[in-house]
Amino acid sequence: MISLAALLTTDGERLEEIKRLWREATALKREAAAEVRASVILDKARRAAKEETRVILQAAREEAAKLRDEAIKNAVEEAESLLAAGRAAAEQVLEEAREESRRMTEEGRLELDALVDRRKDINTEIARVQDVLTALEAFESRPGAGAMAEDPEAVEKSPATGSPRWGRRKRAQPD
Repeated sequence: MISLAALLTTDGERLEEIKRLWREATALKREAAAEVRASVILDKARRAAKEETRVILQAAREEAAKLRDEAIKNAVEEAESLLAAGRAAAEQVLEEAREESRRMTEEGRLELDALVDRRKDINTEIARVQDVLTALEAFESRPGAGAMAEDPEAVEKSPATGSPRWGRRKRAQPD
């Protein structure tokens, strides 16, 4: 049989063991509850982080789209500006070329008119010289009355018979 003192000692030890186990169980329960709370908090934090990341990514995409659109708009404006400047420069060059063409055409006309006038003057002078030469020929080749009768060829060579004037051409009509 077991004595009462042994039982108390055994029961006391058991009681102490139960208290100790109870404290350990309570501590484990608290730890488990803390872990559950931490897990819930962590899960909420993960969800919040995911949501925040999604929001940040969406905002970044929107900002990137805005920047891209703005860059495209600026590039288009710059291209249009360069195109307008190029067109203006081309128009200016074209106008300068037209003006130069008009000036050169007018100079050419003036030179042509001067050449035509000069040609007329030269043709007039040639006609005068030919008239003088014809008169000289007629004067030099006039045979005496008796010489014509004696030399039948002299009659053929005389200007009265229609011999051509040497060097004389039809007068060209001025252009």
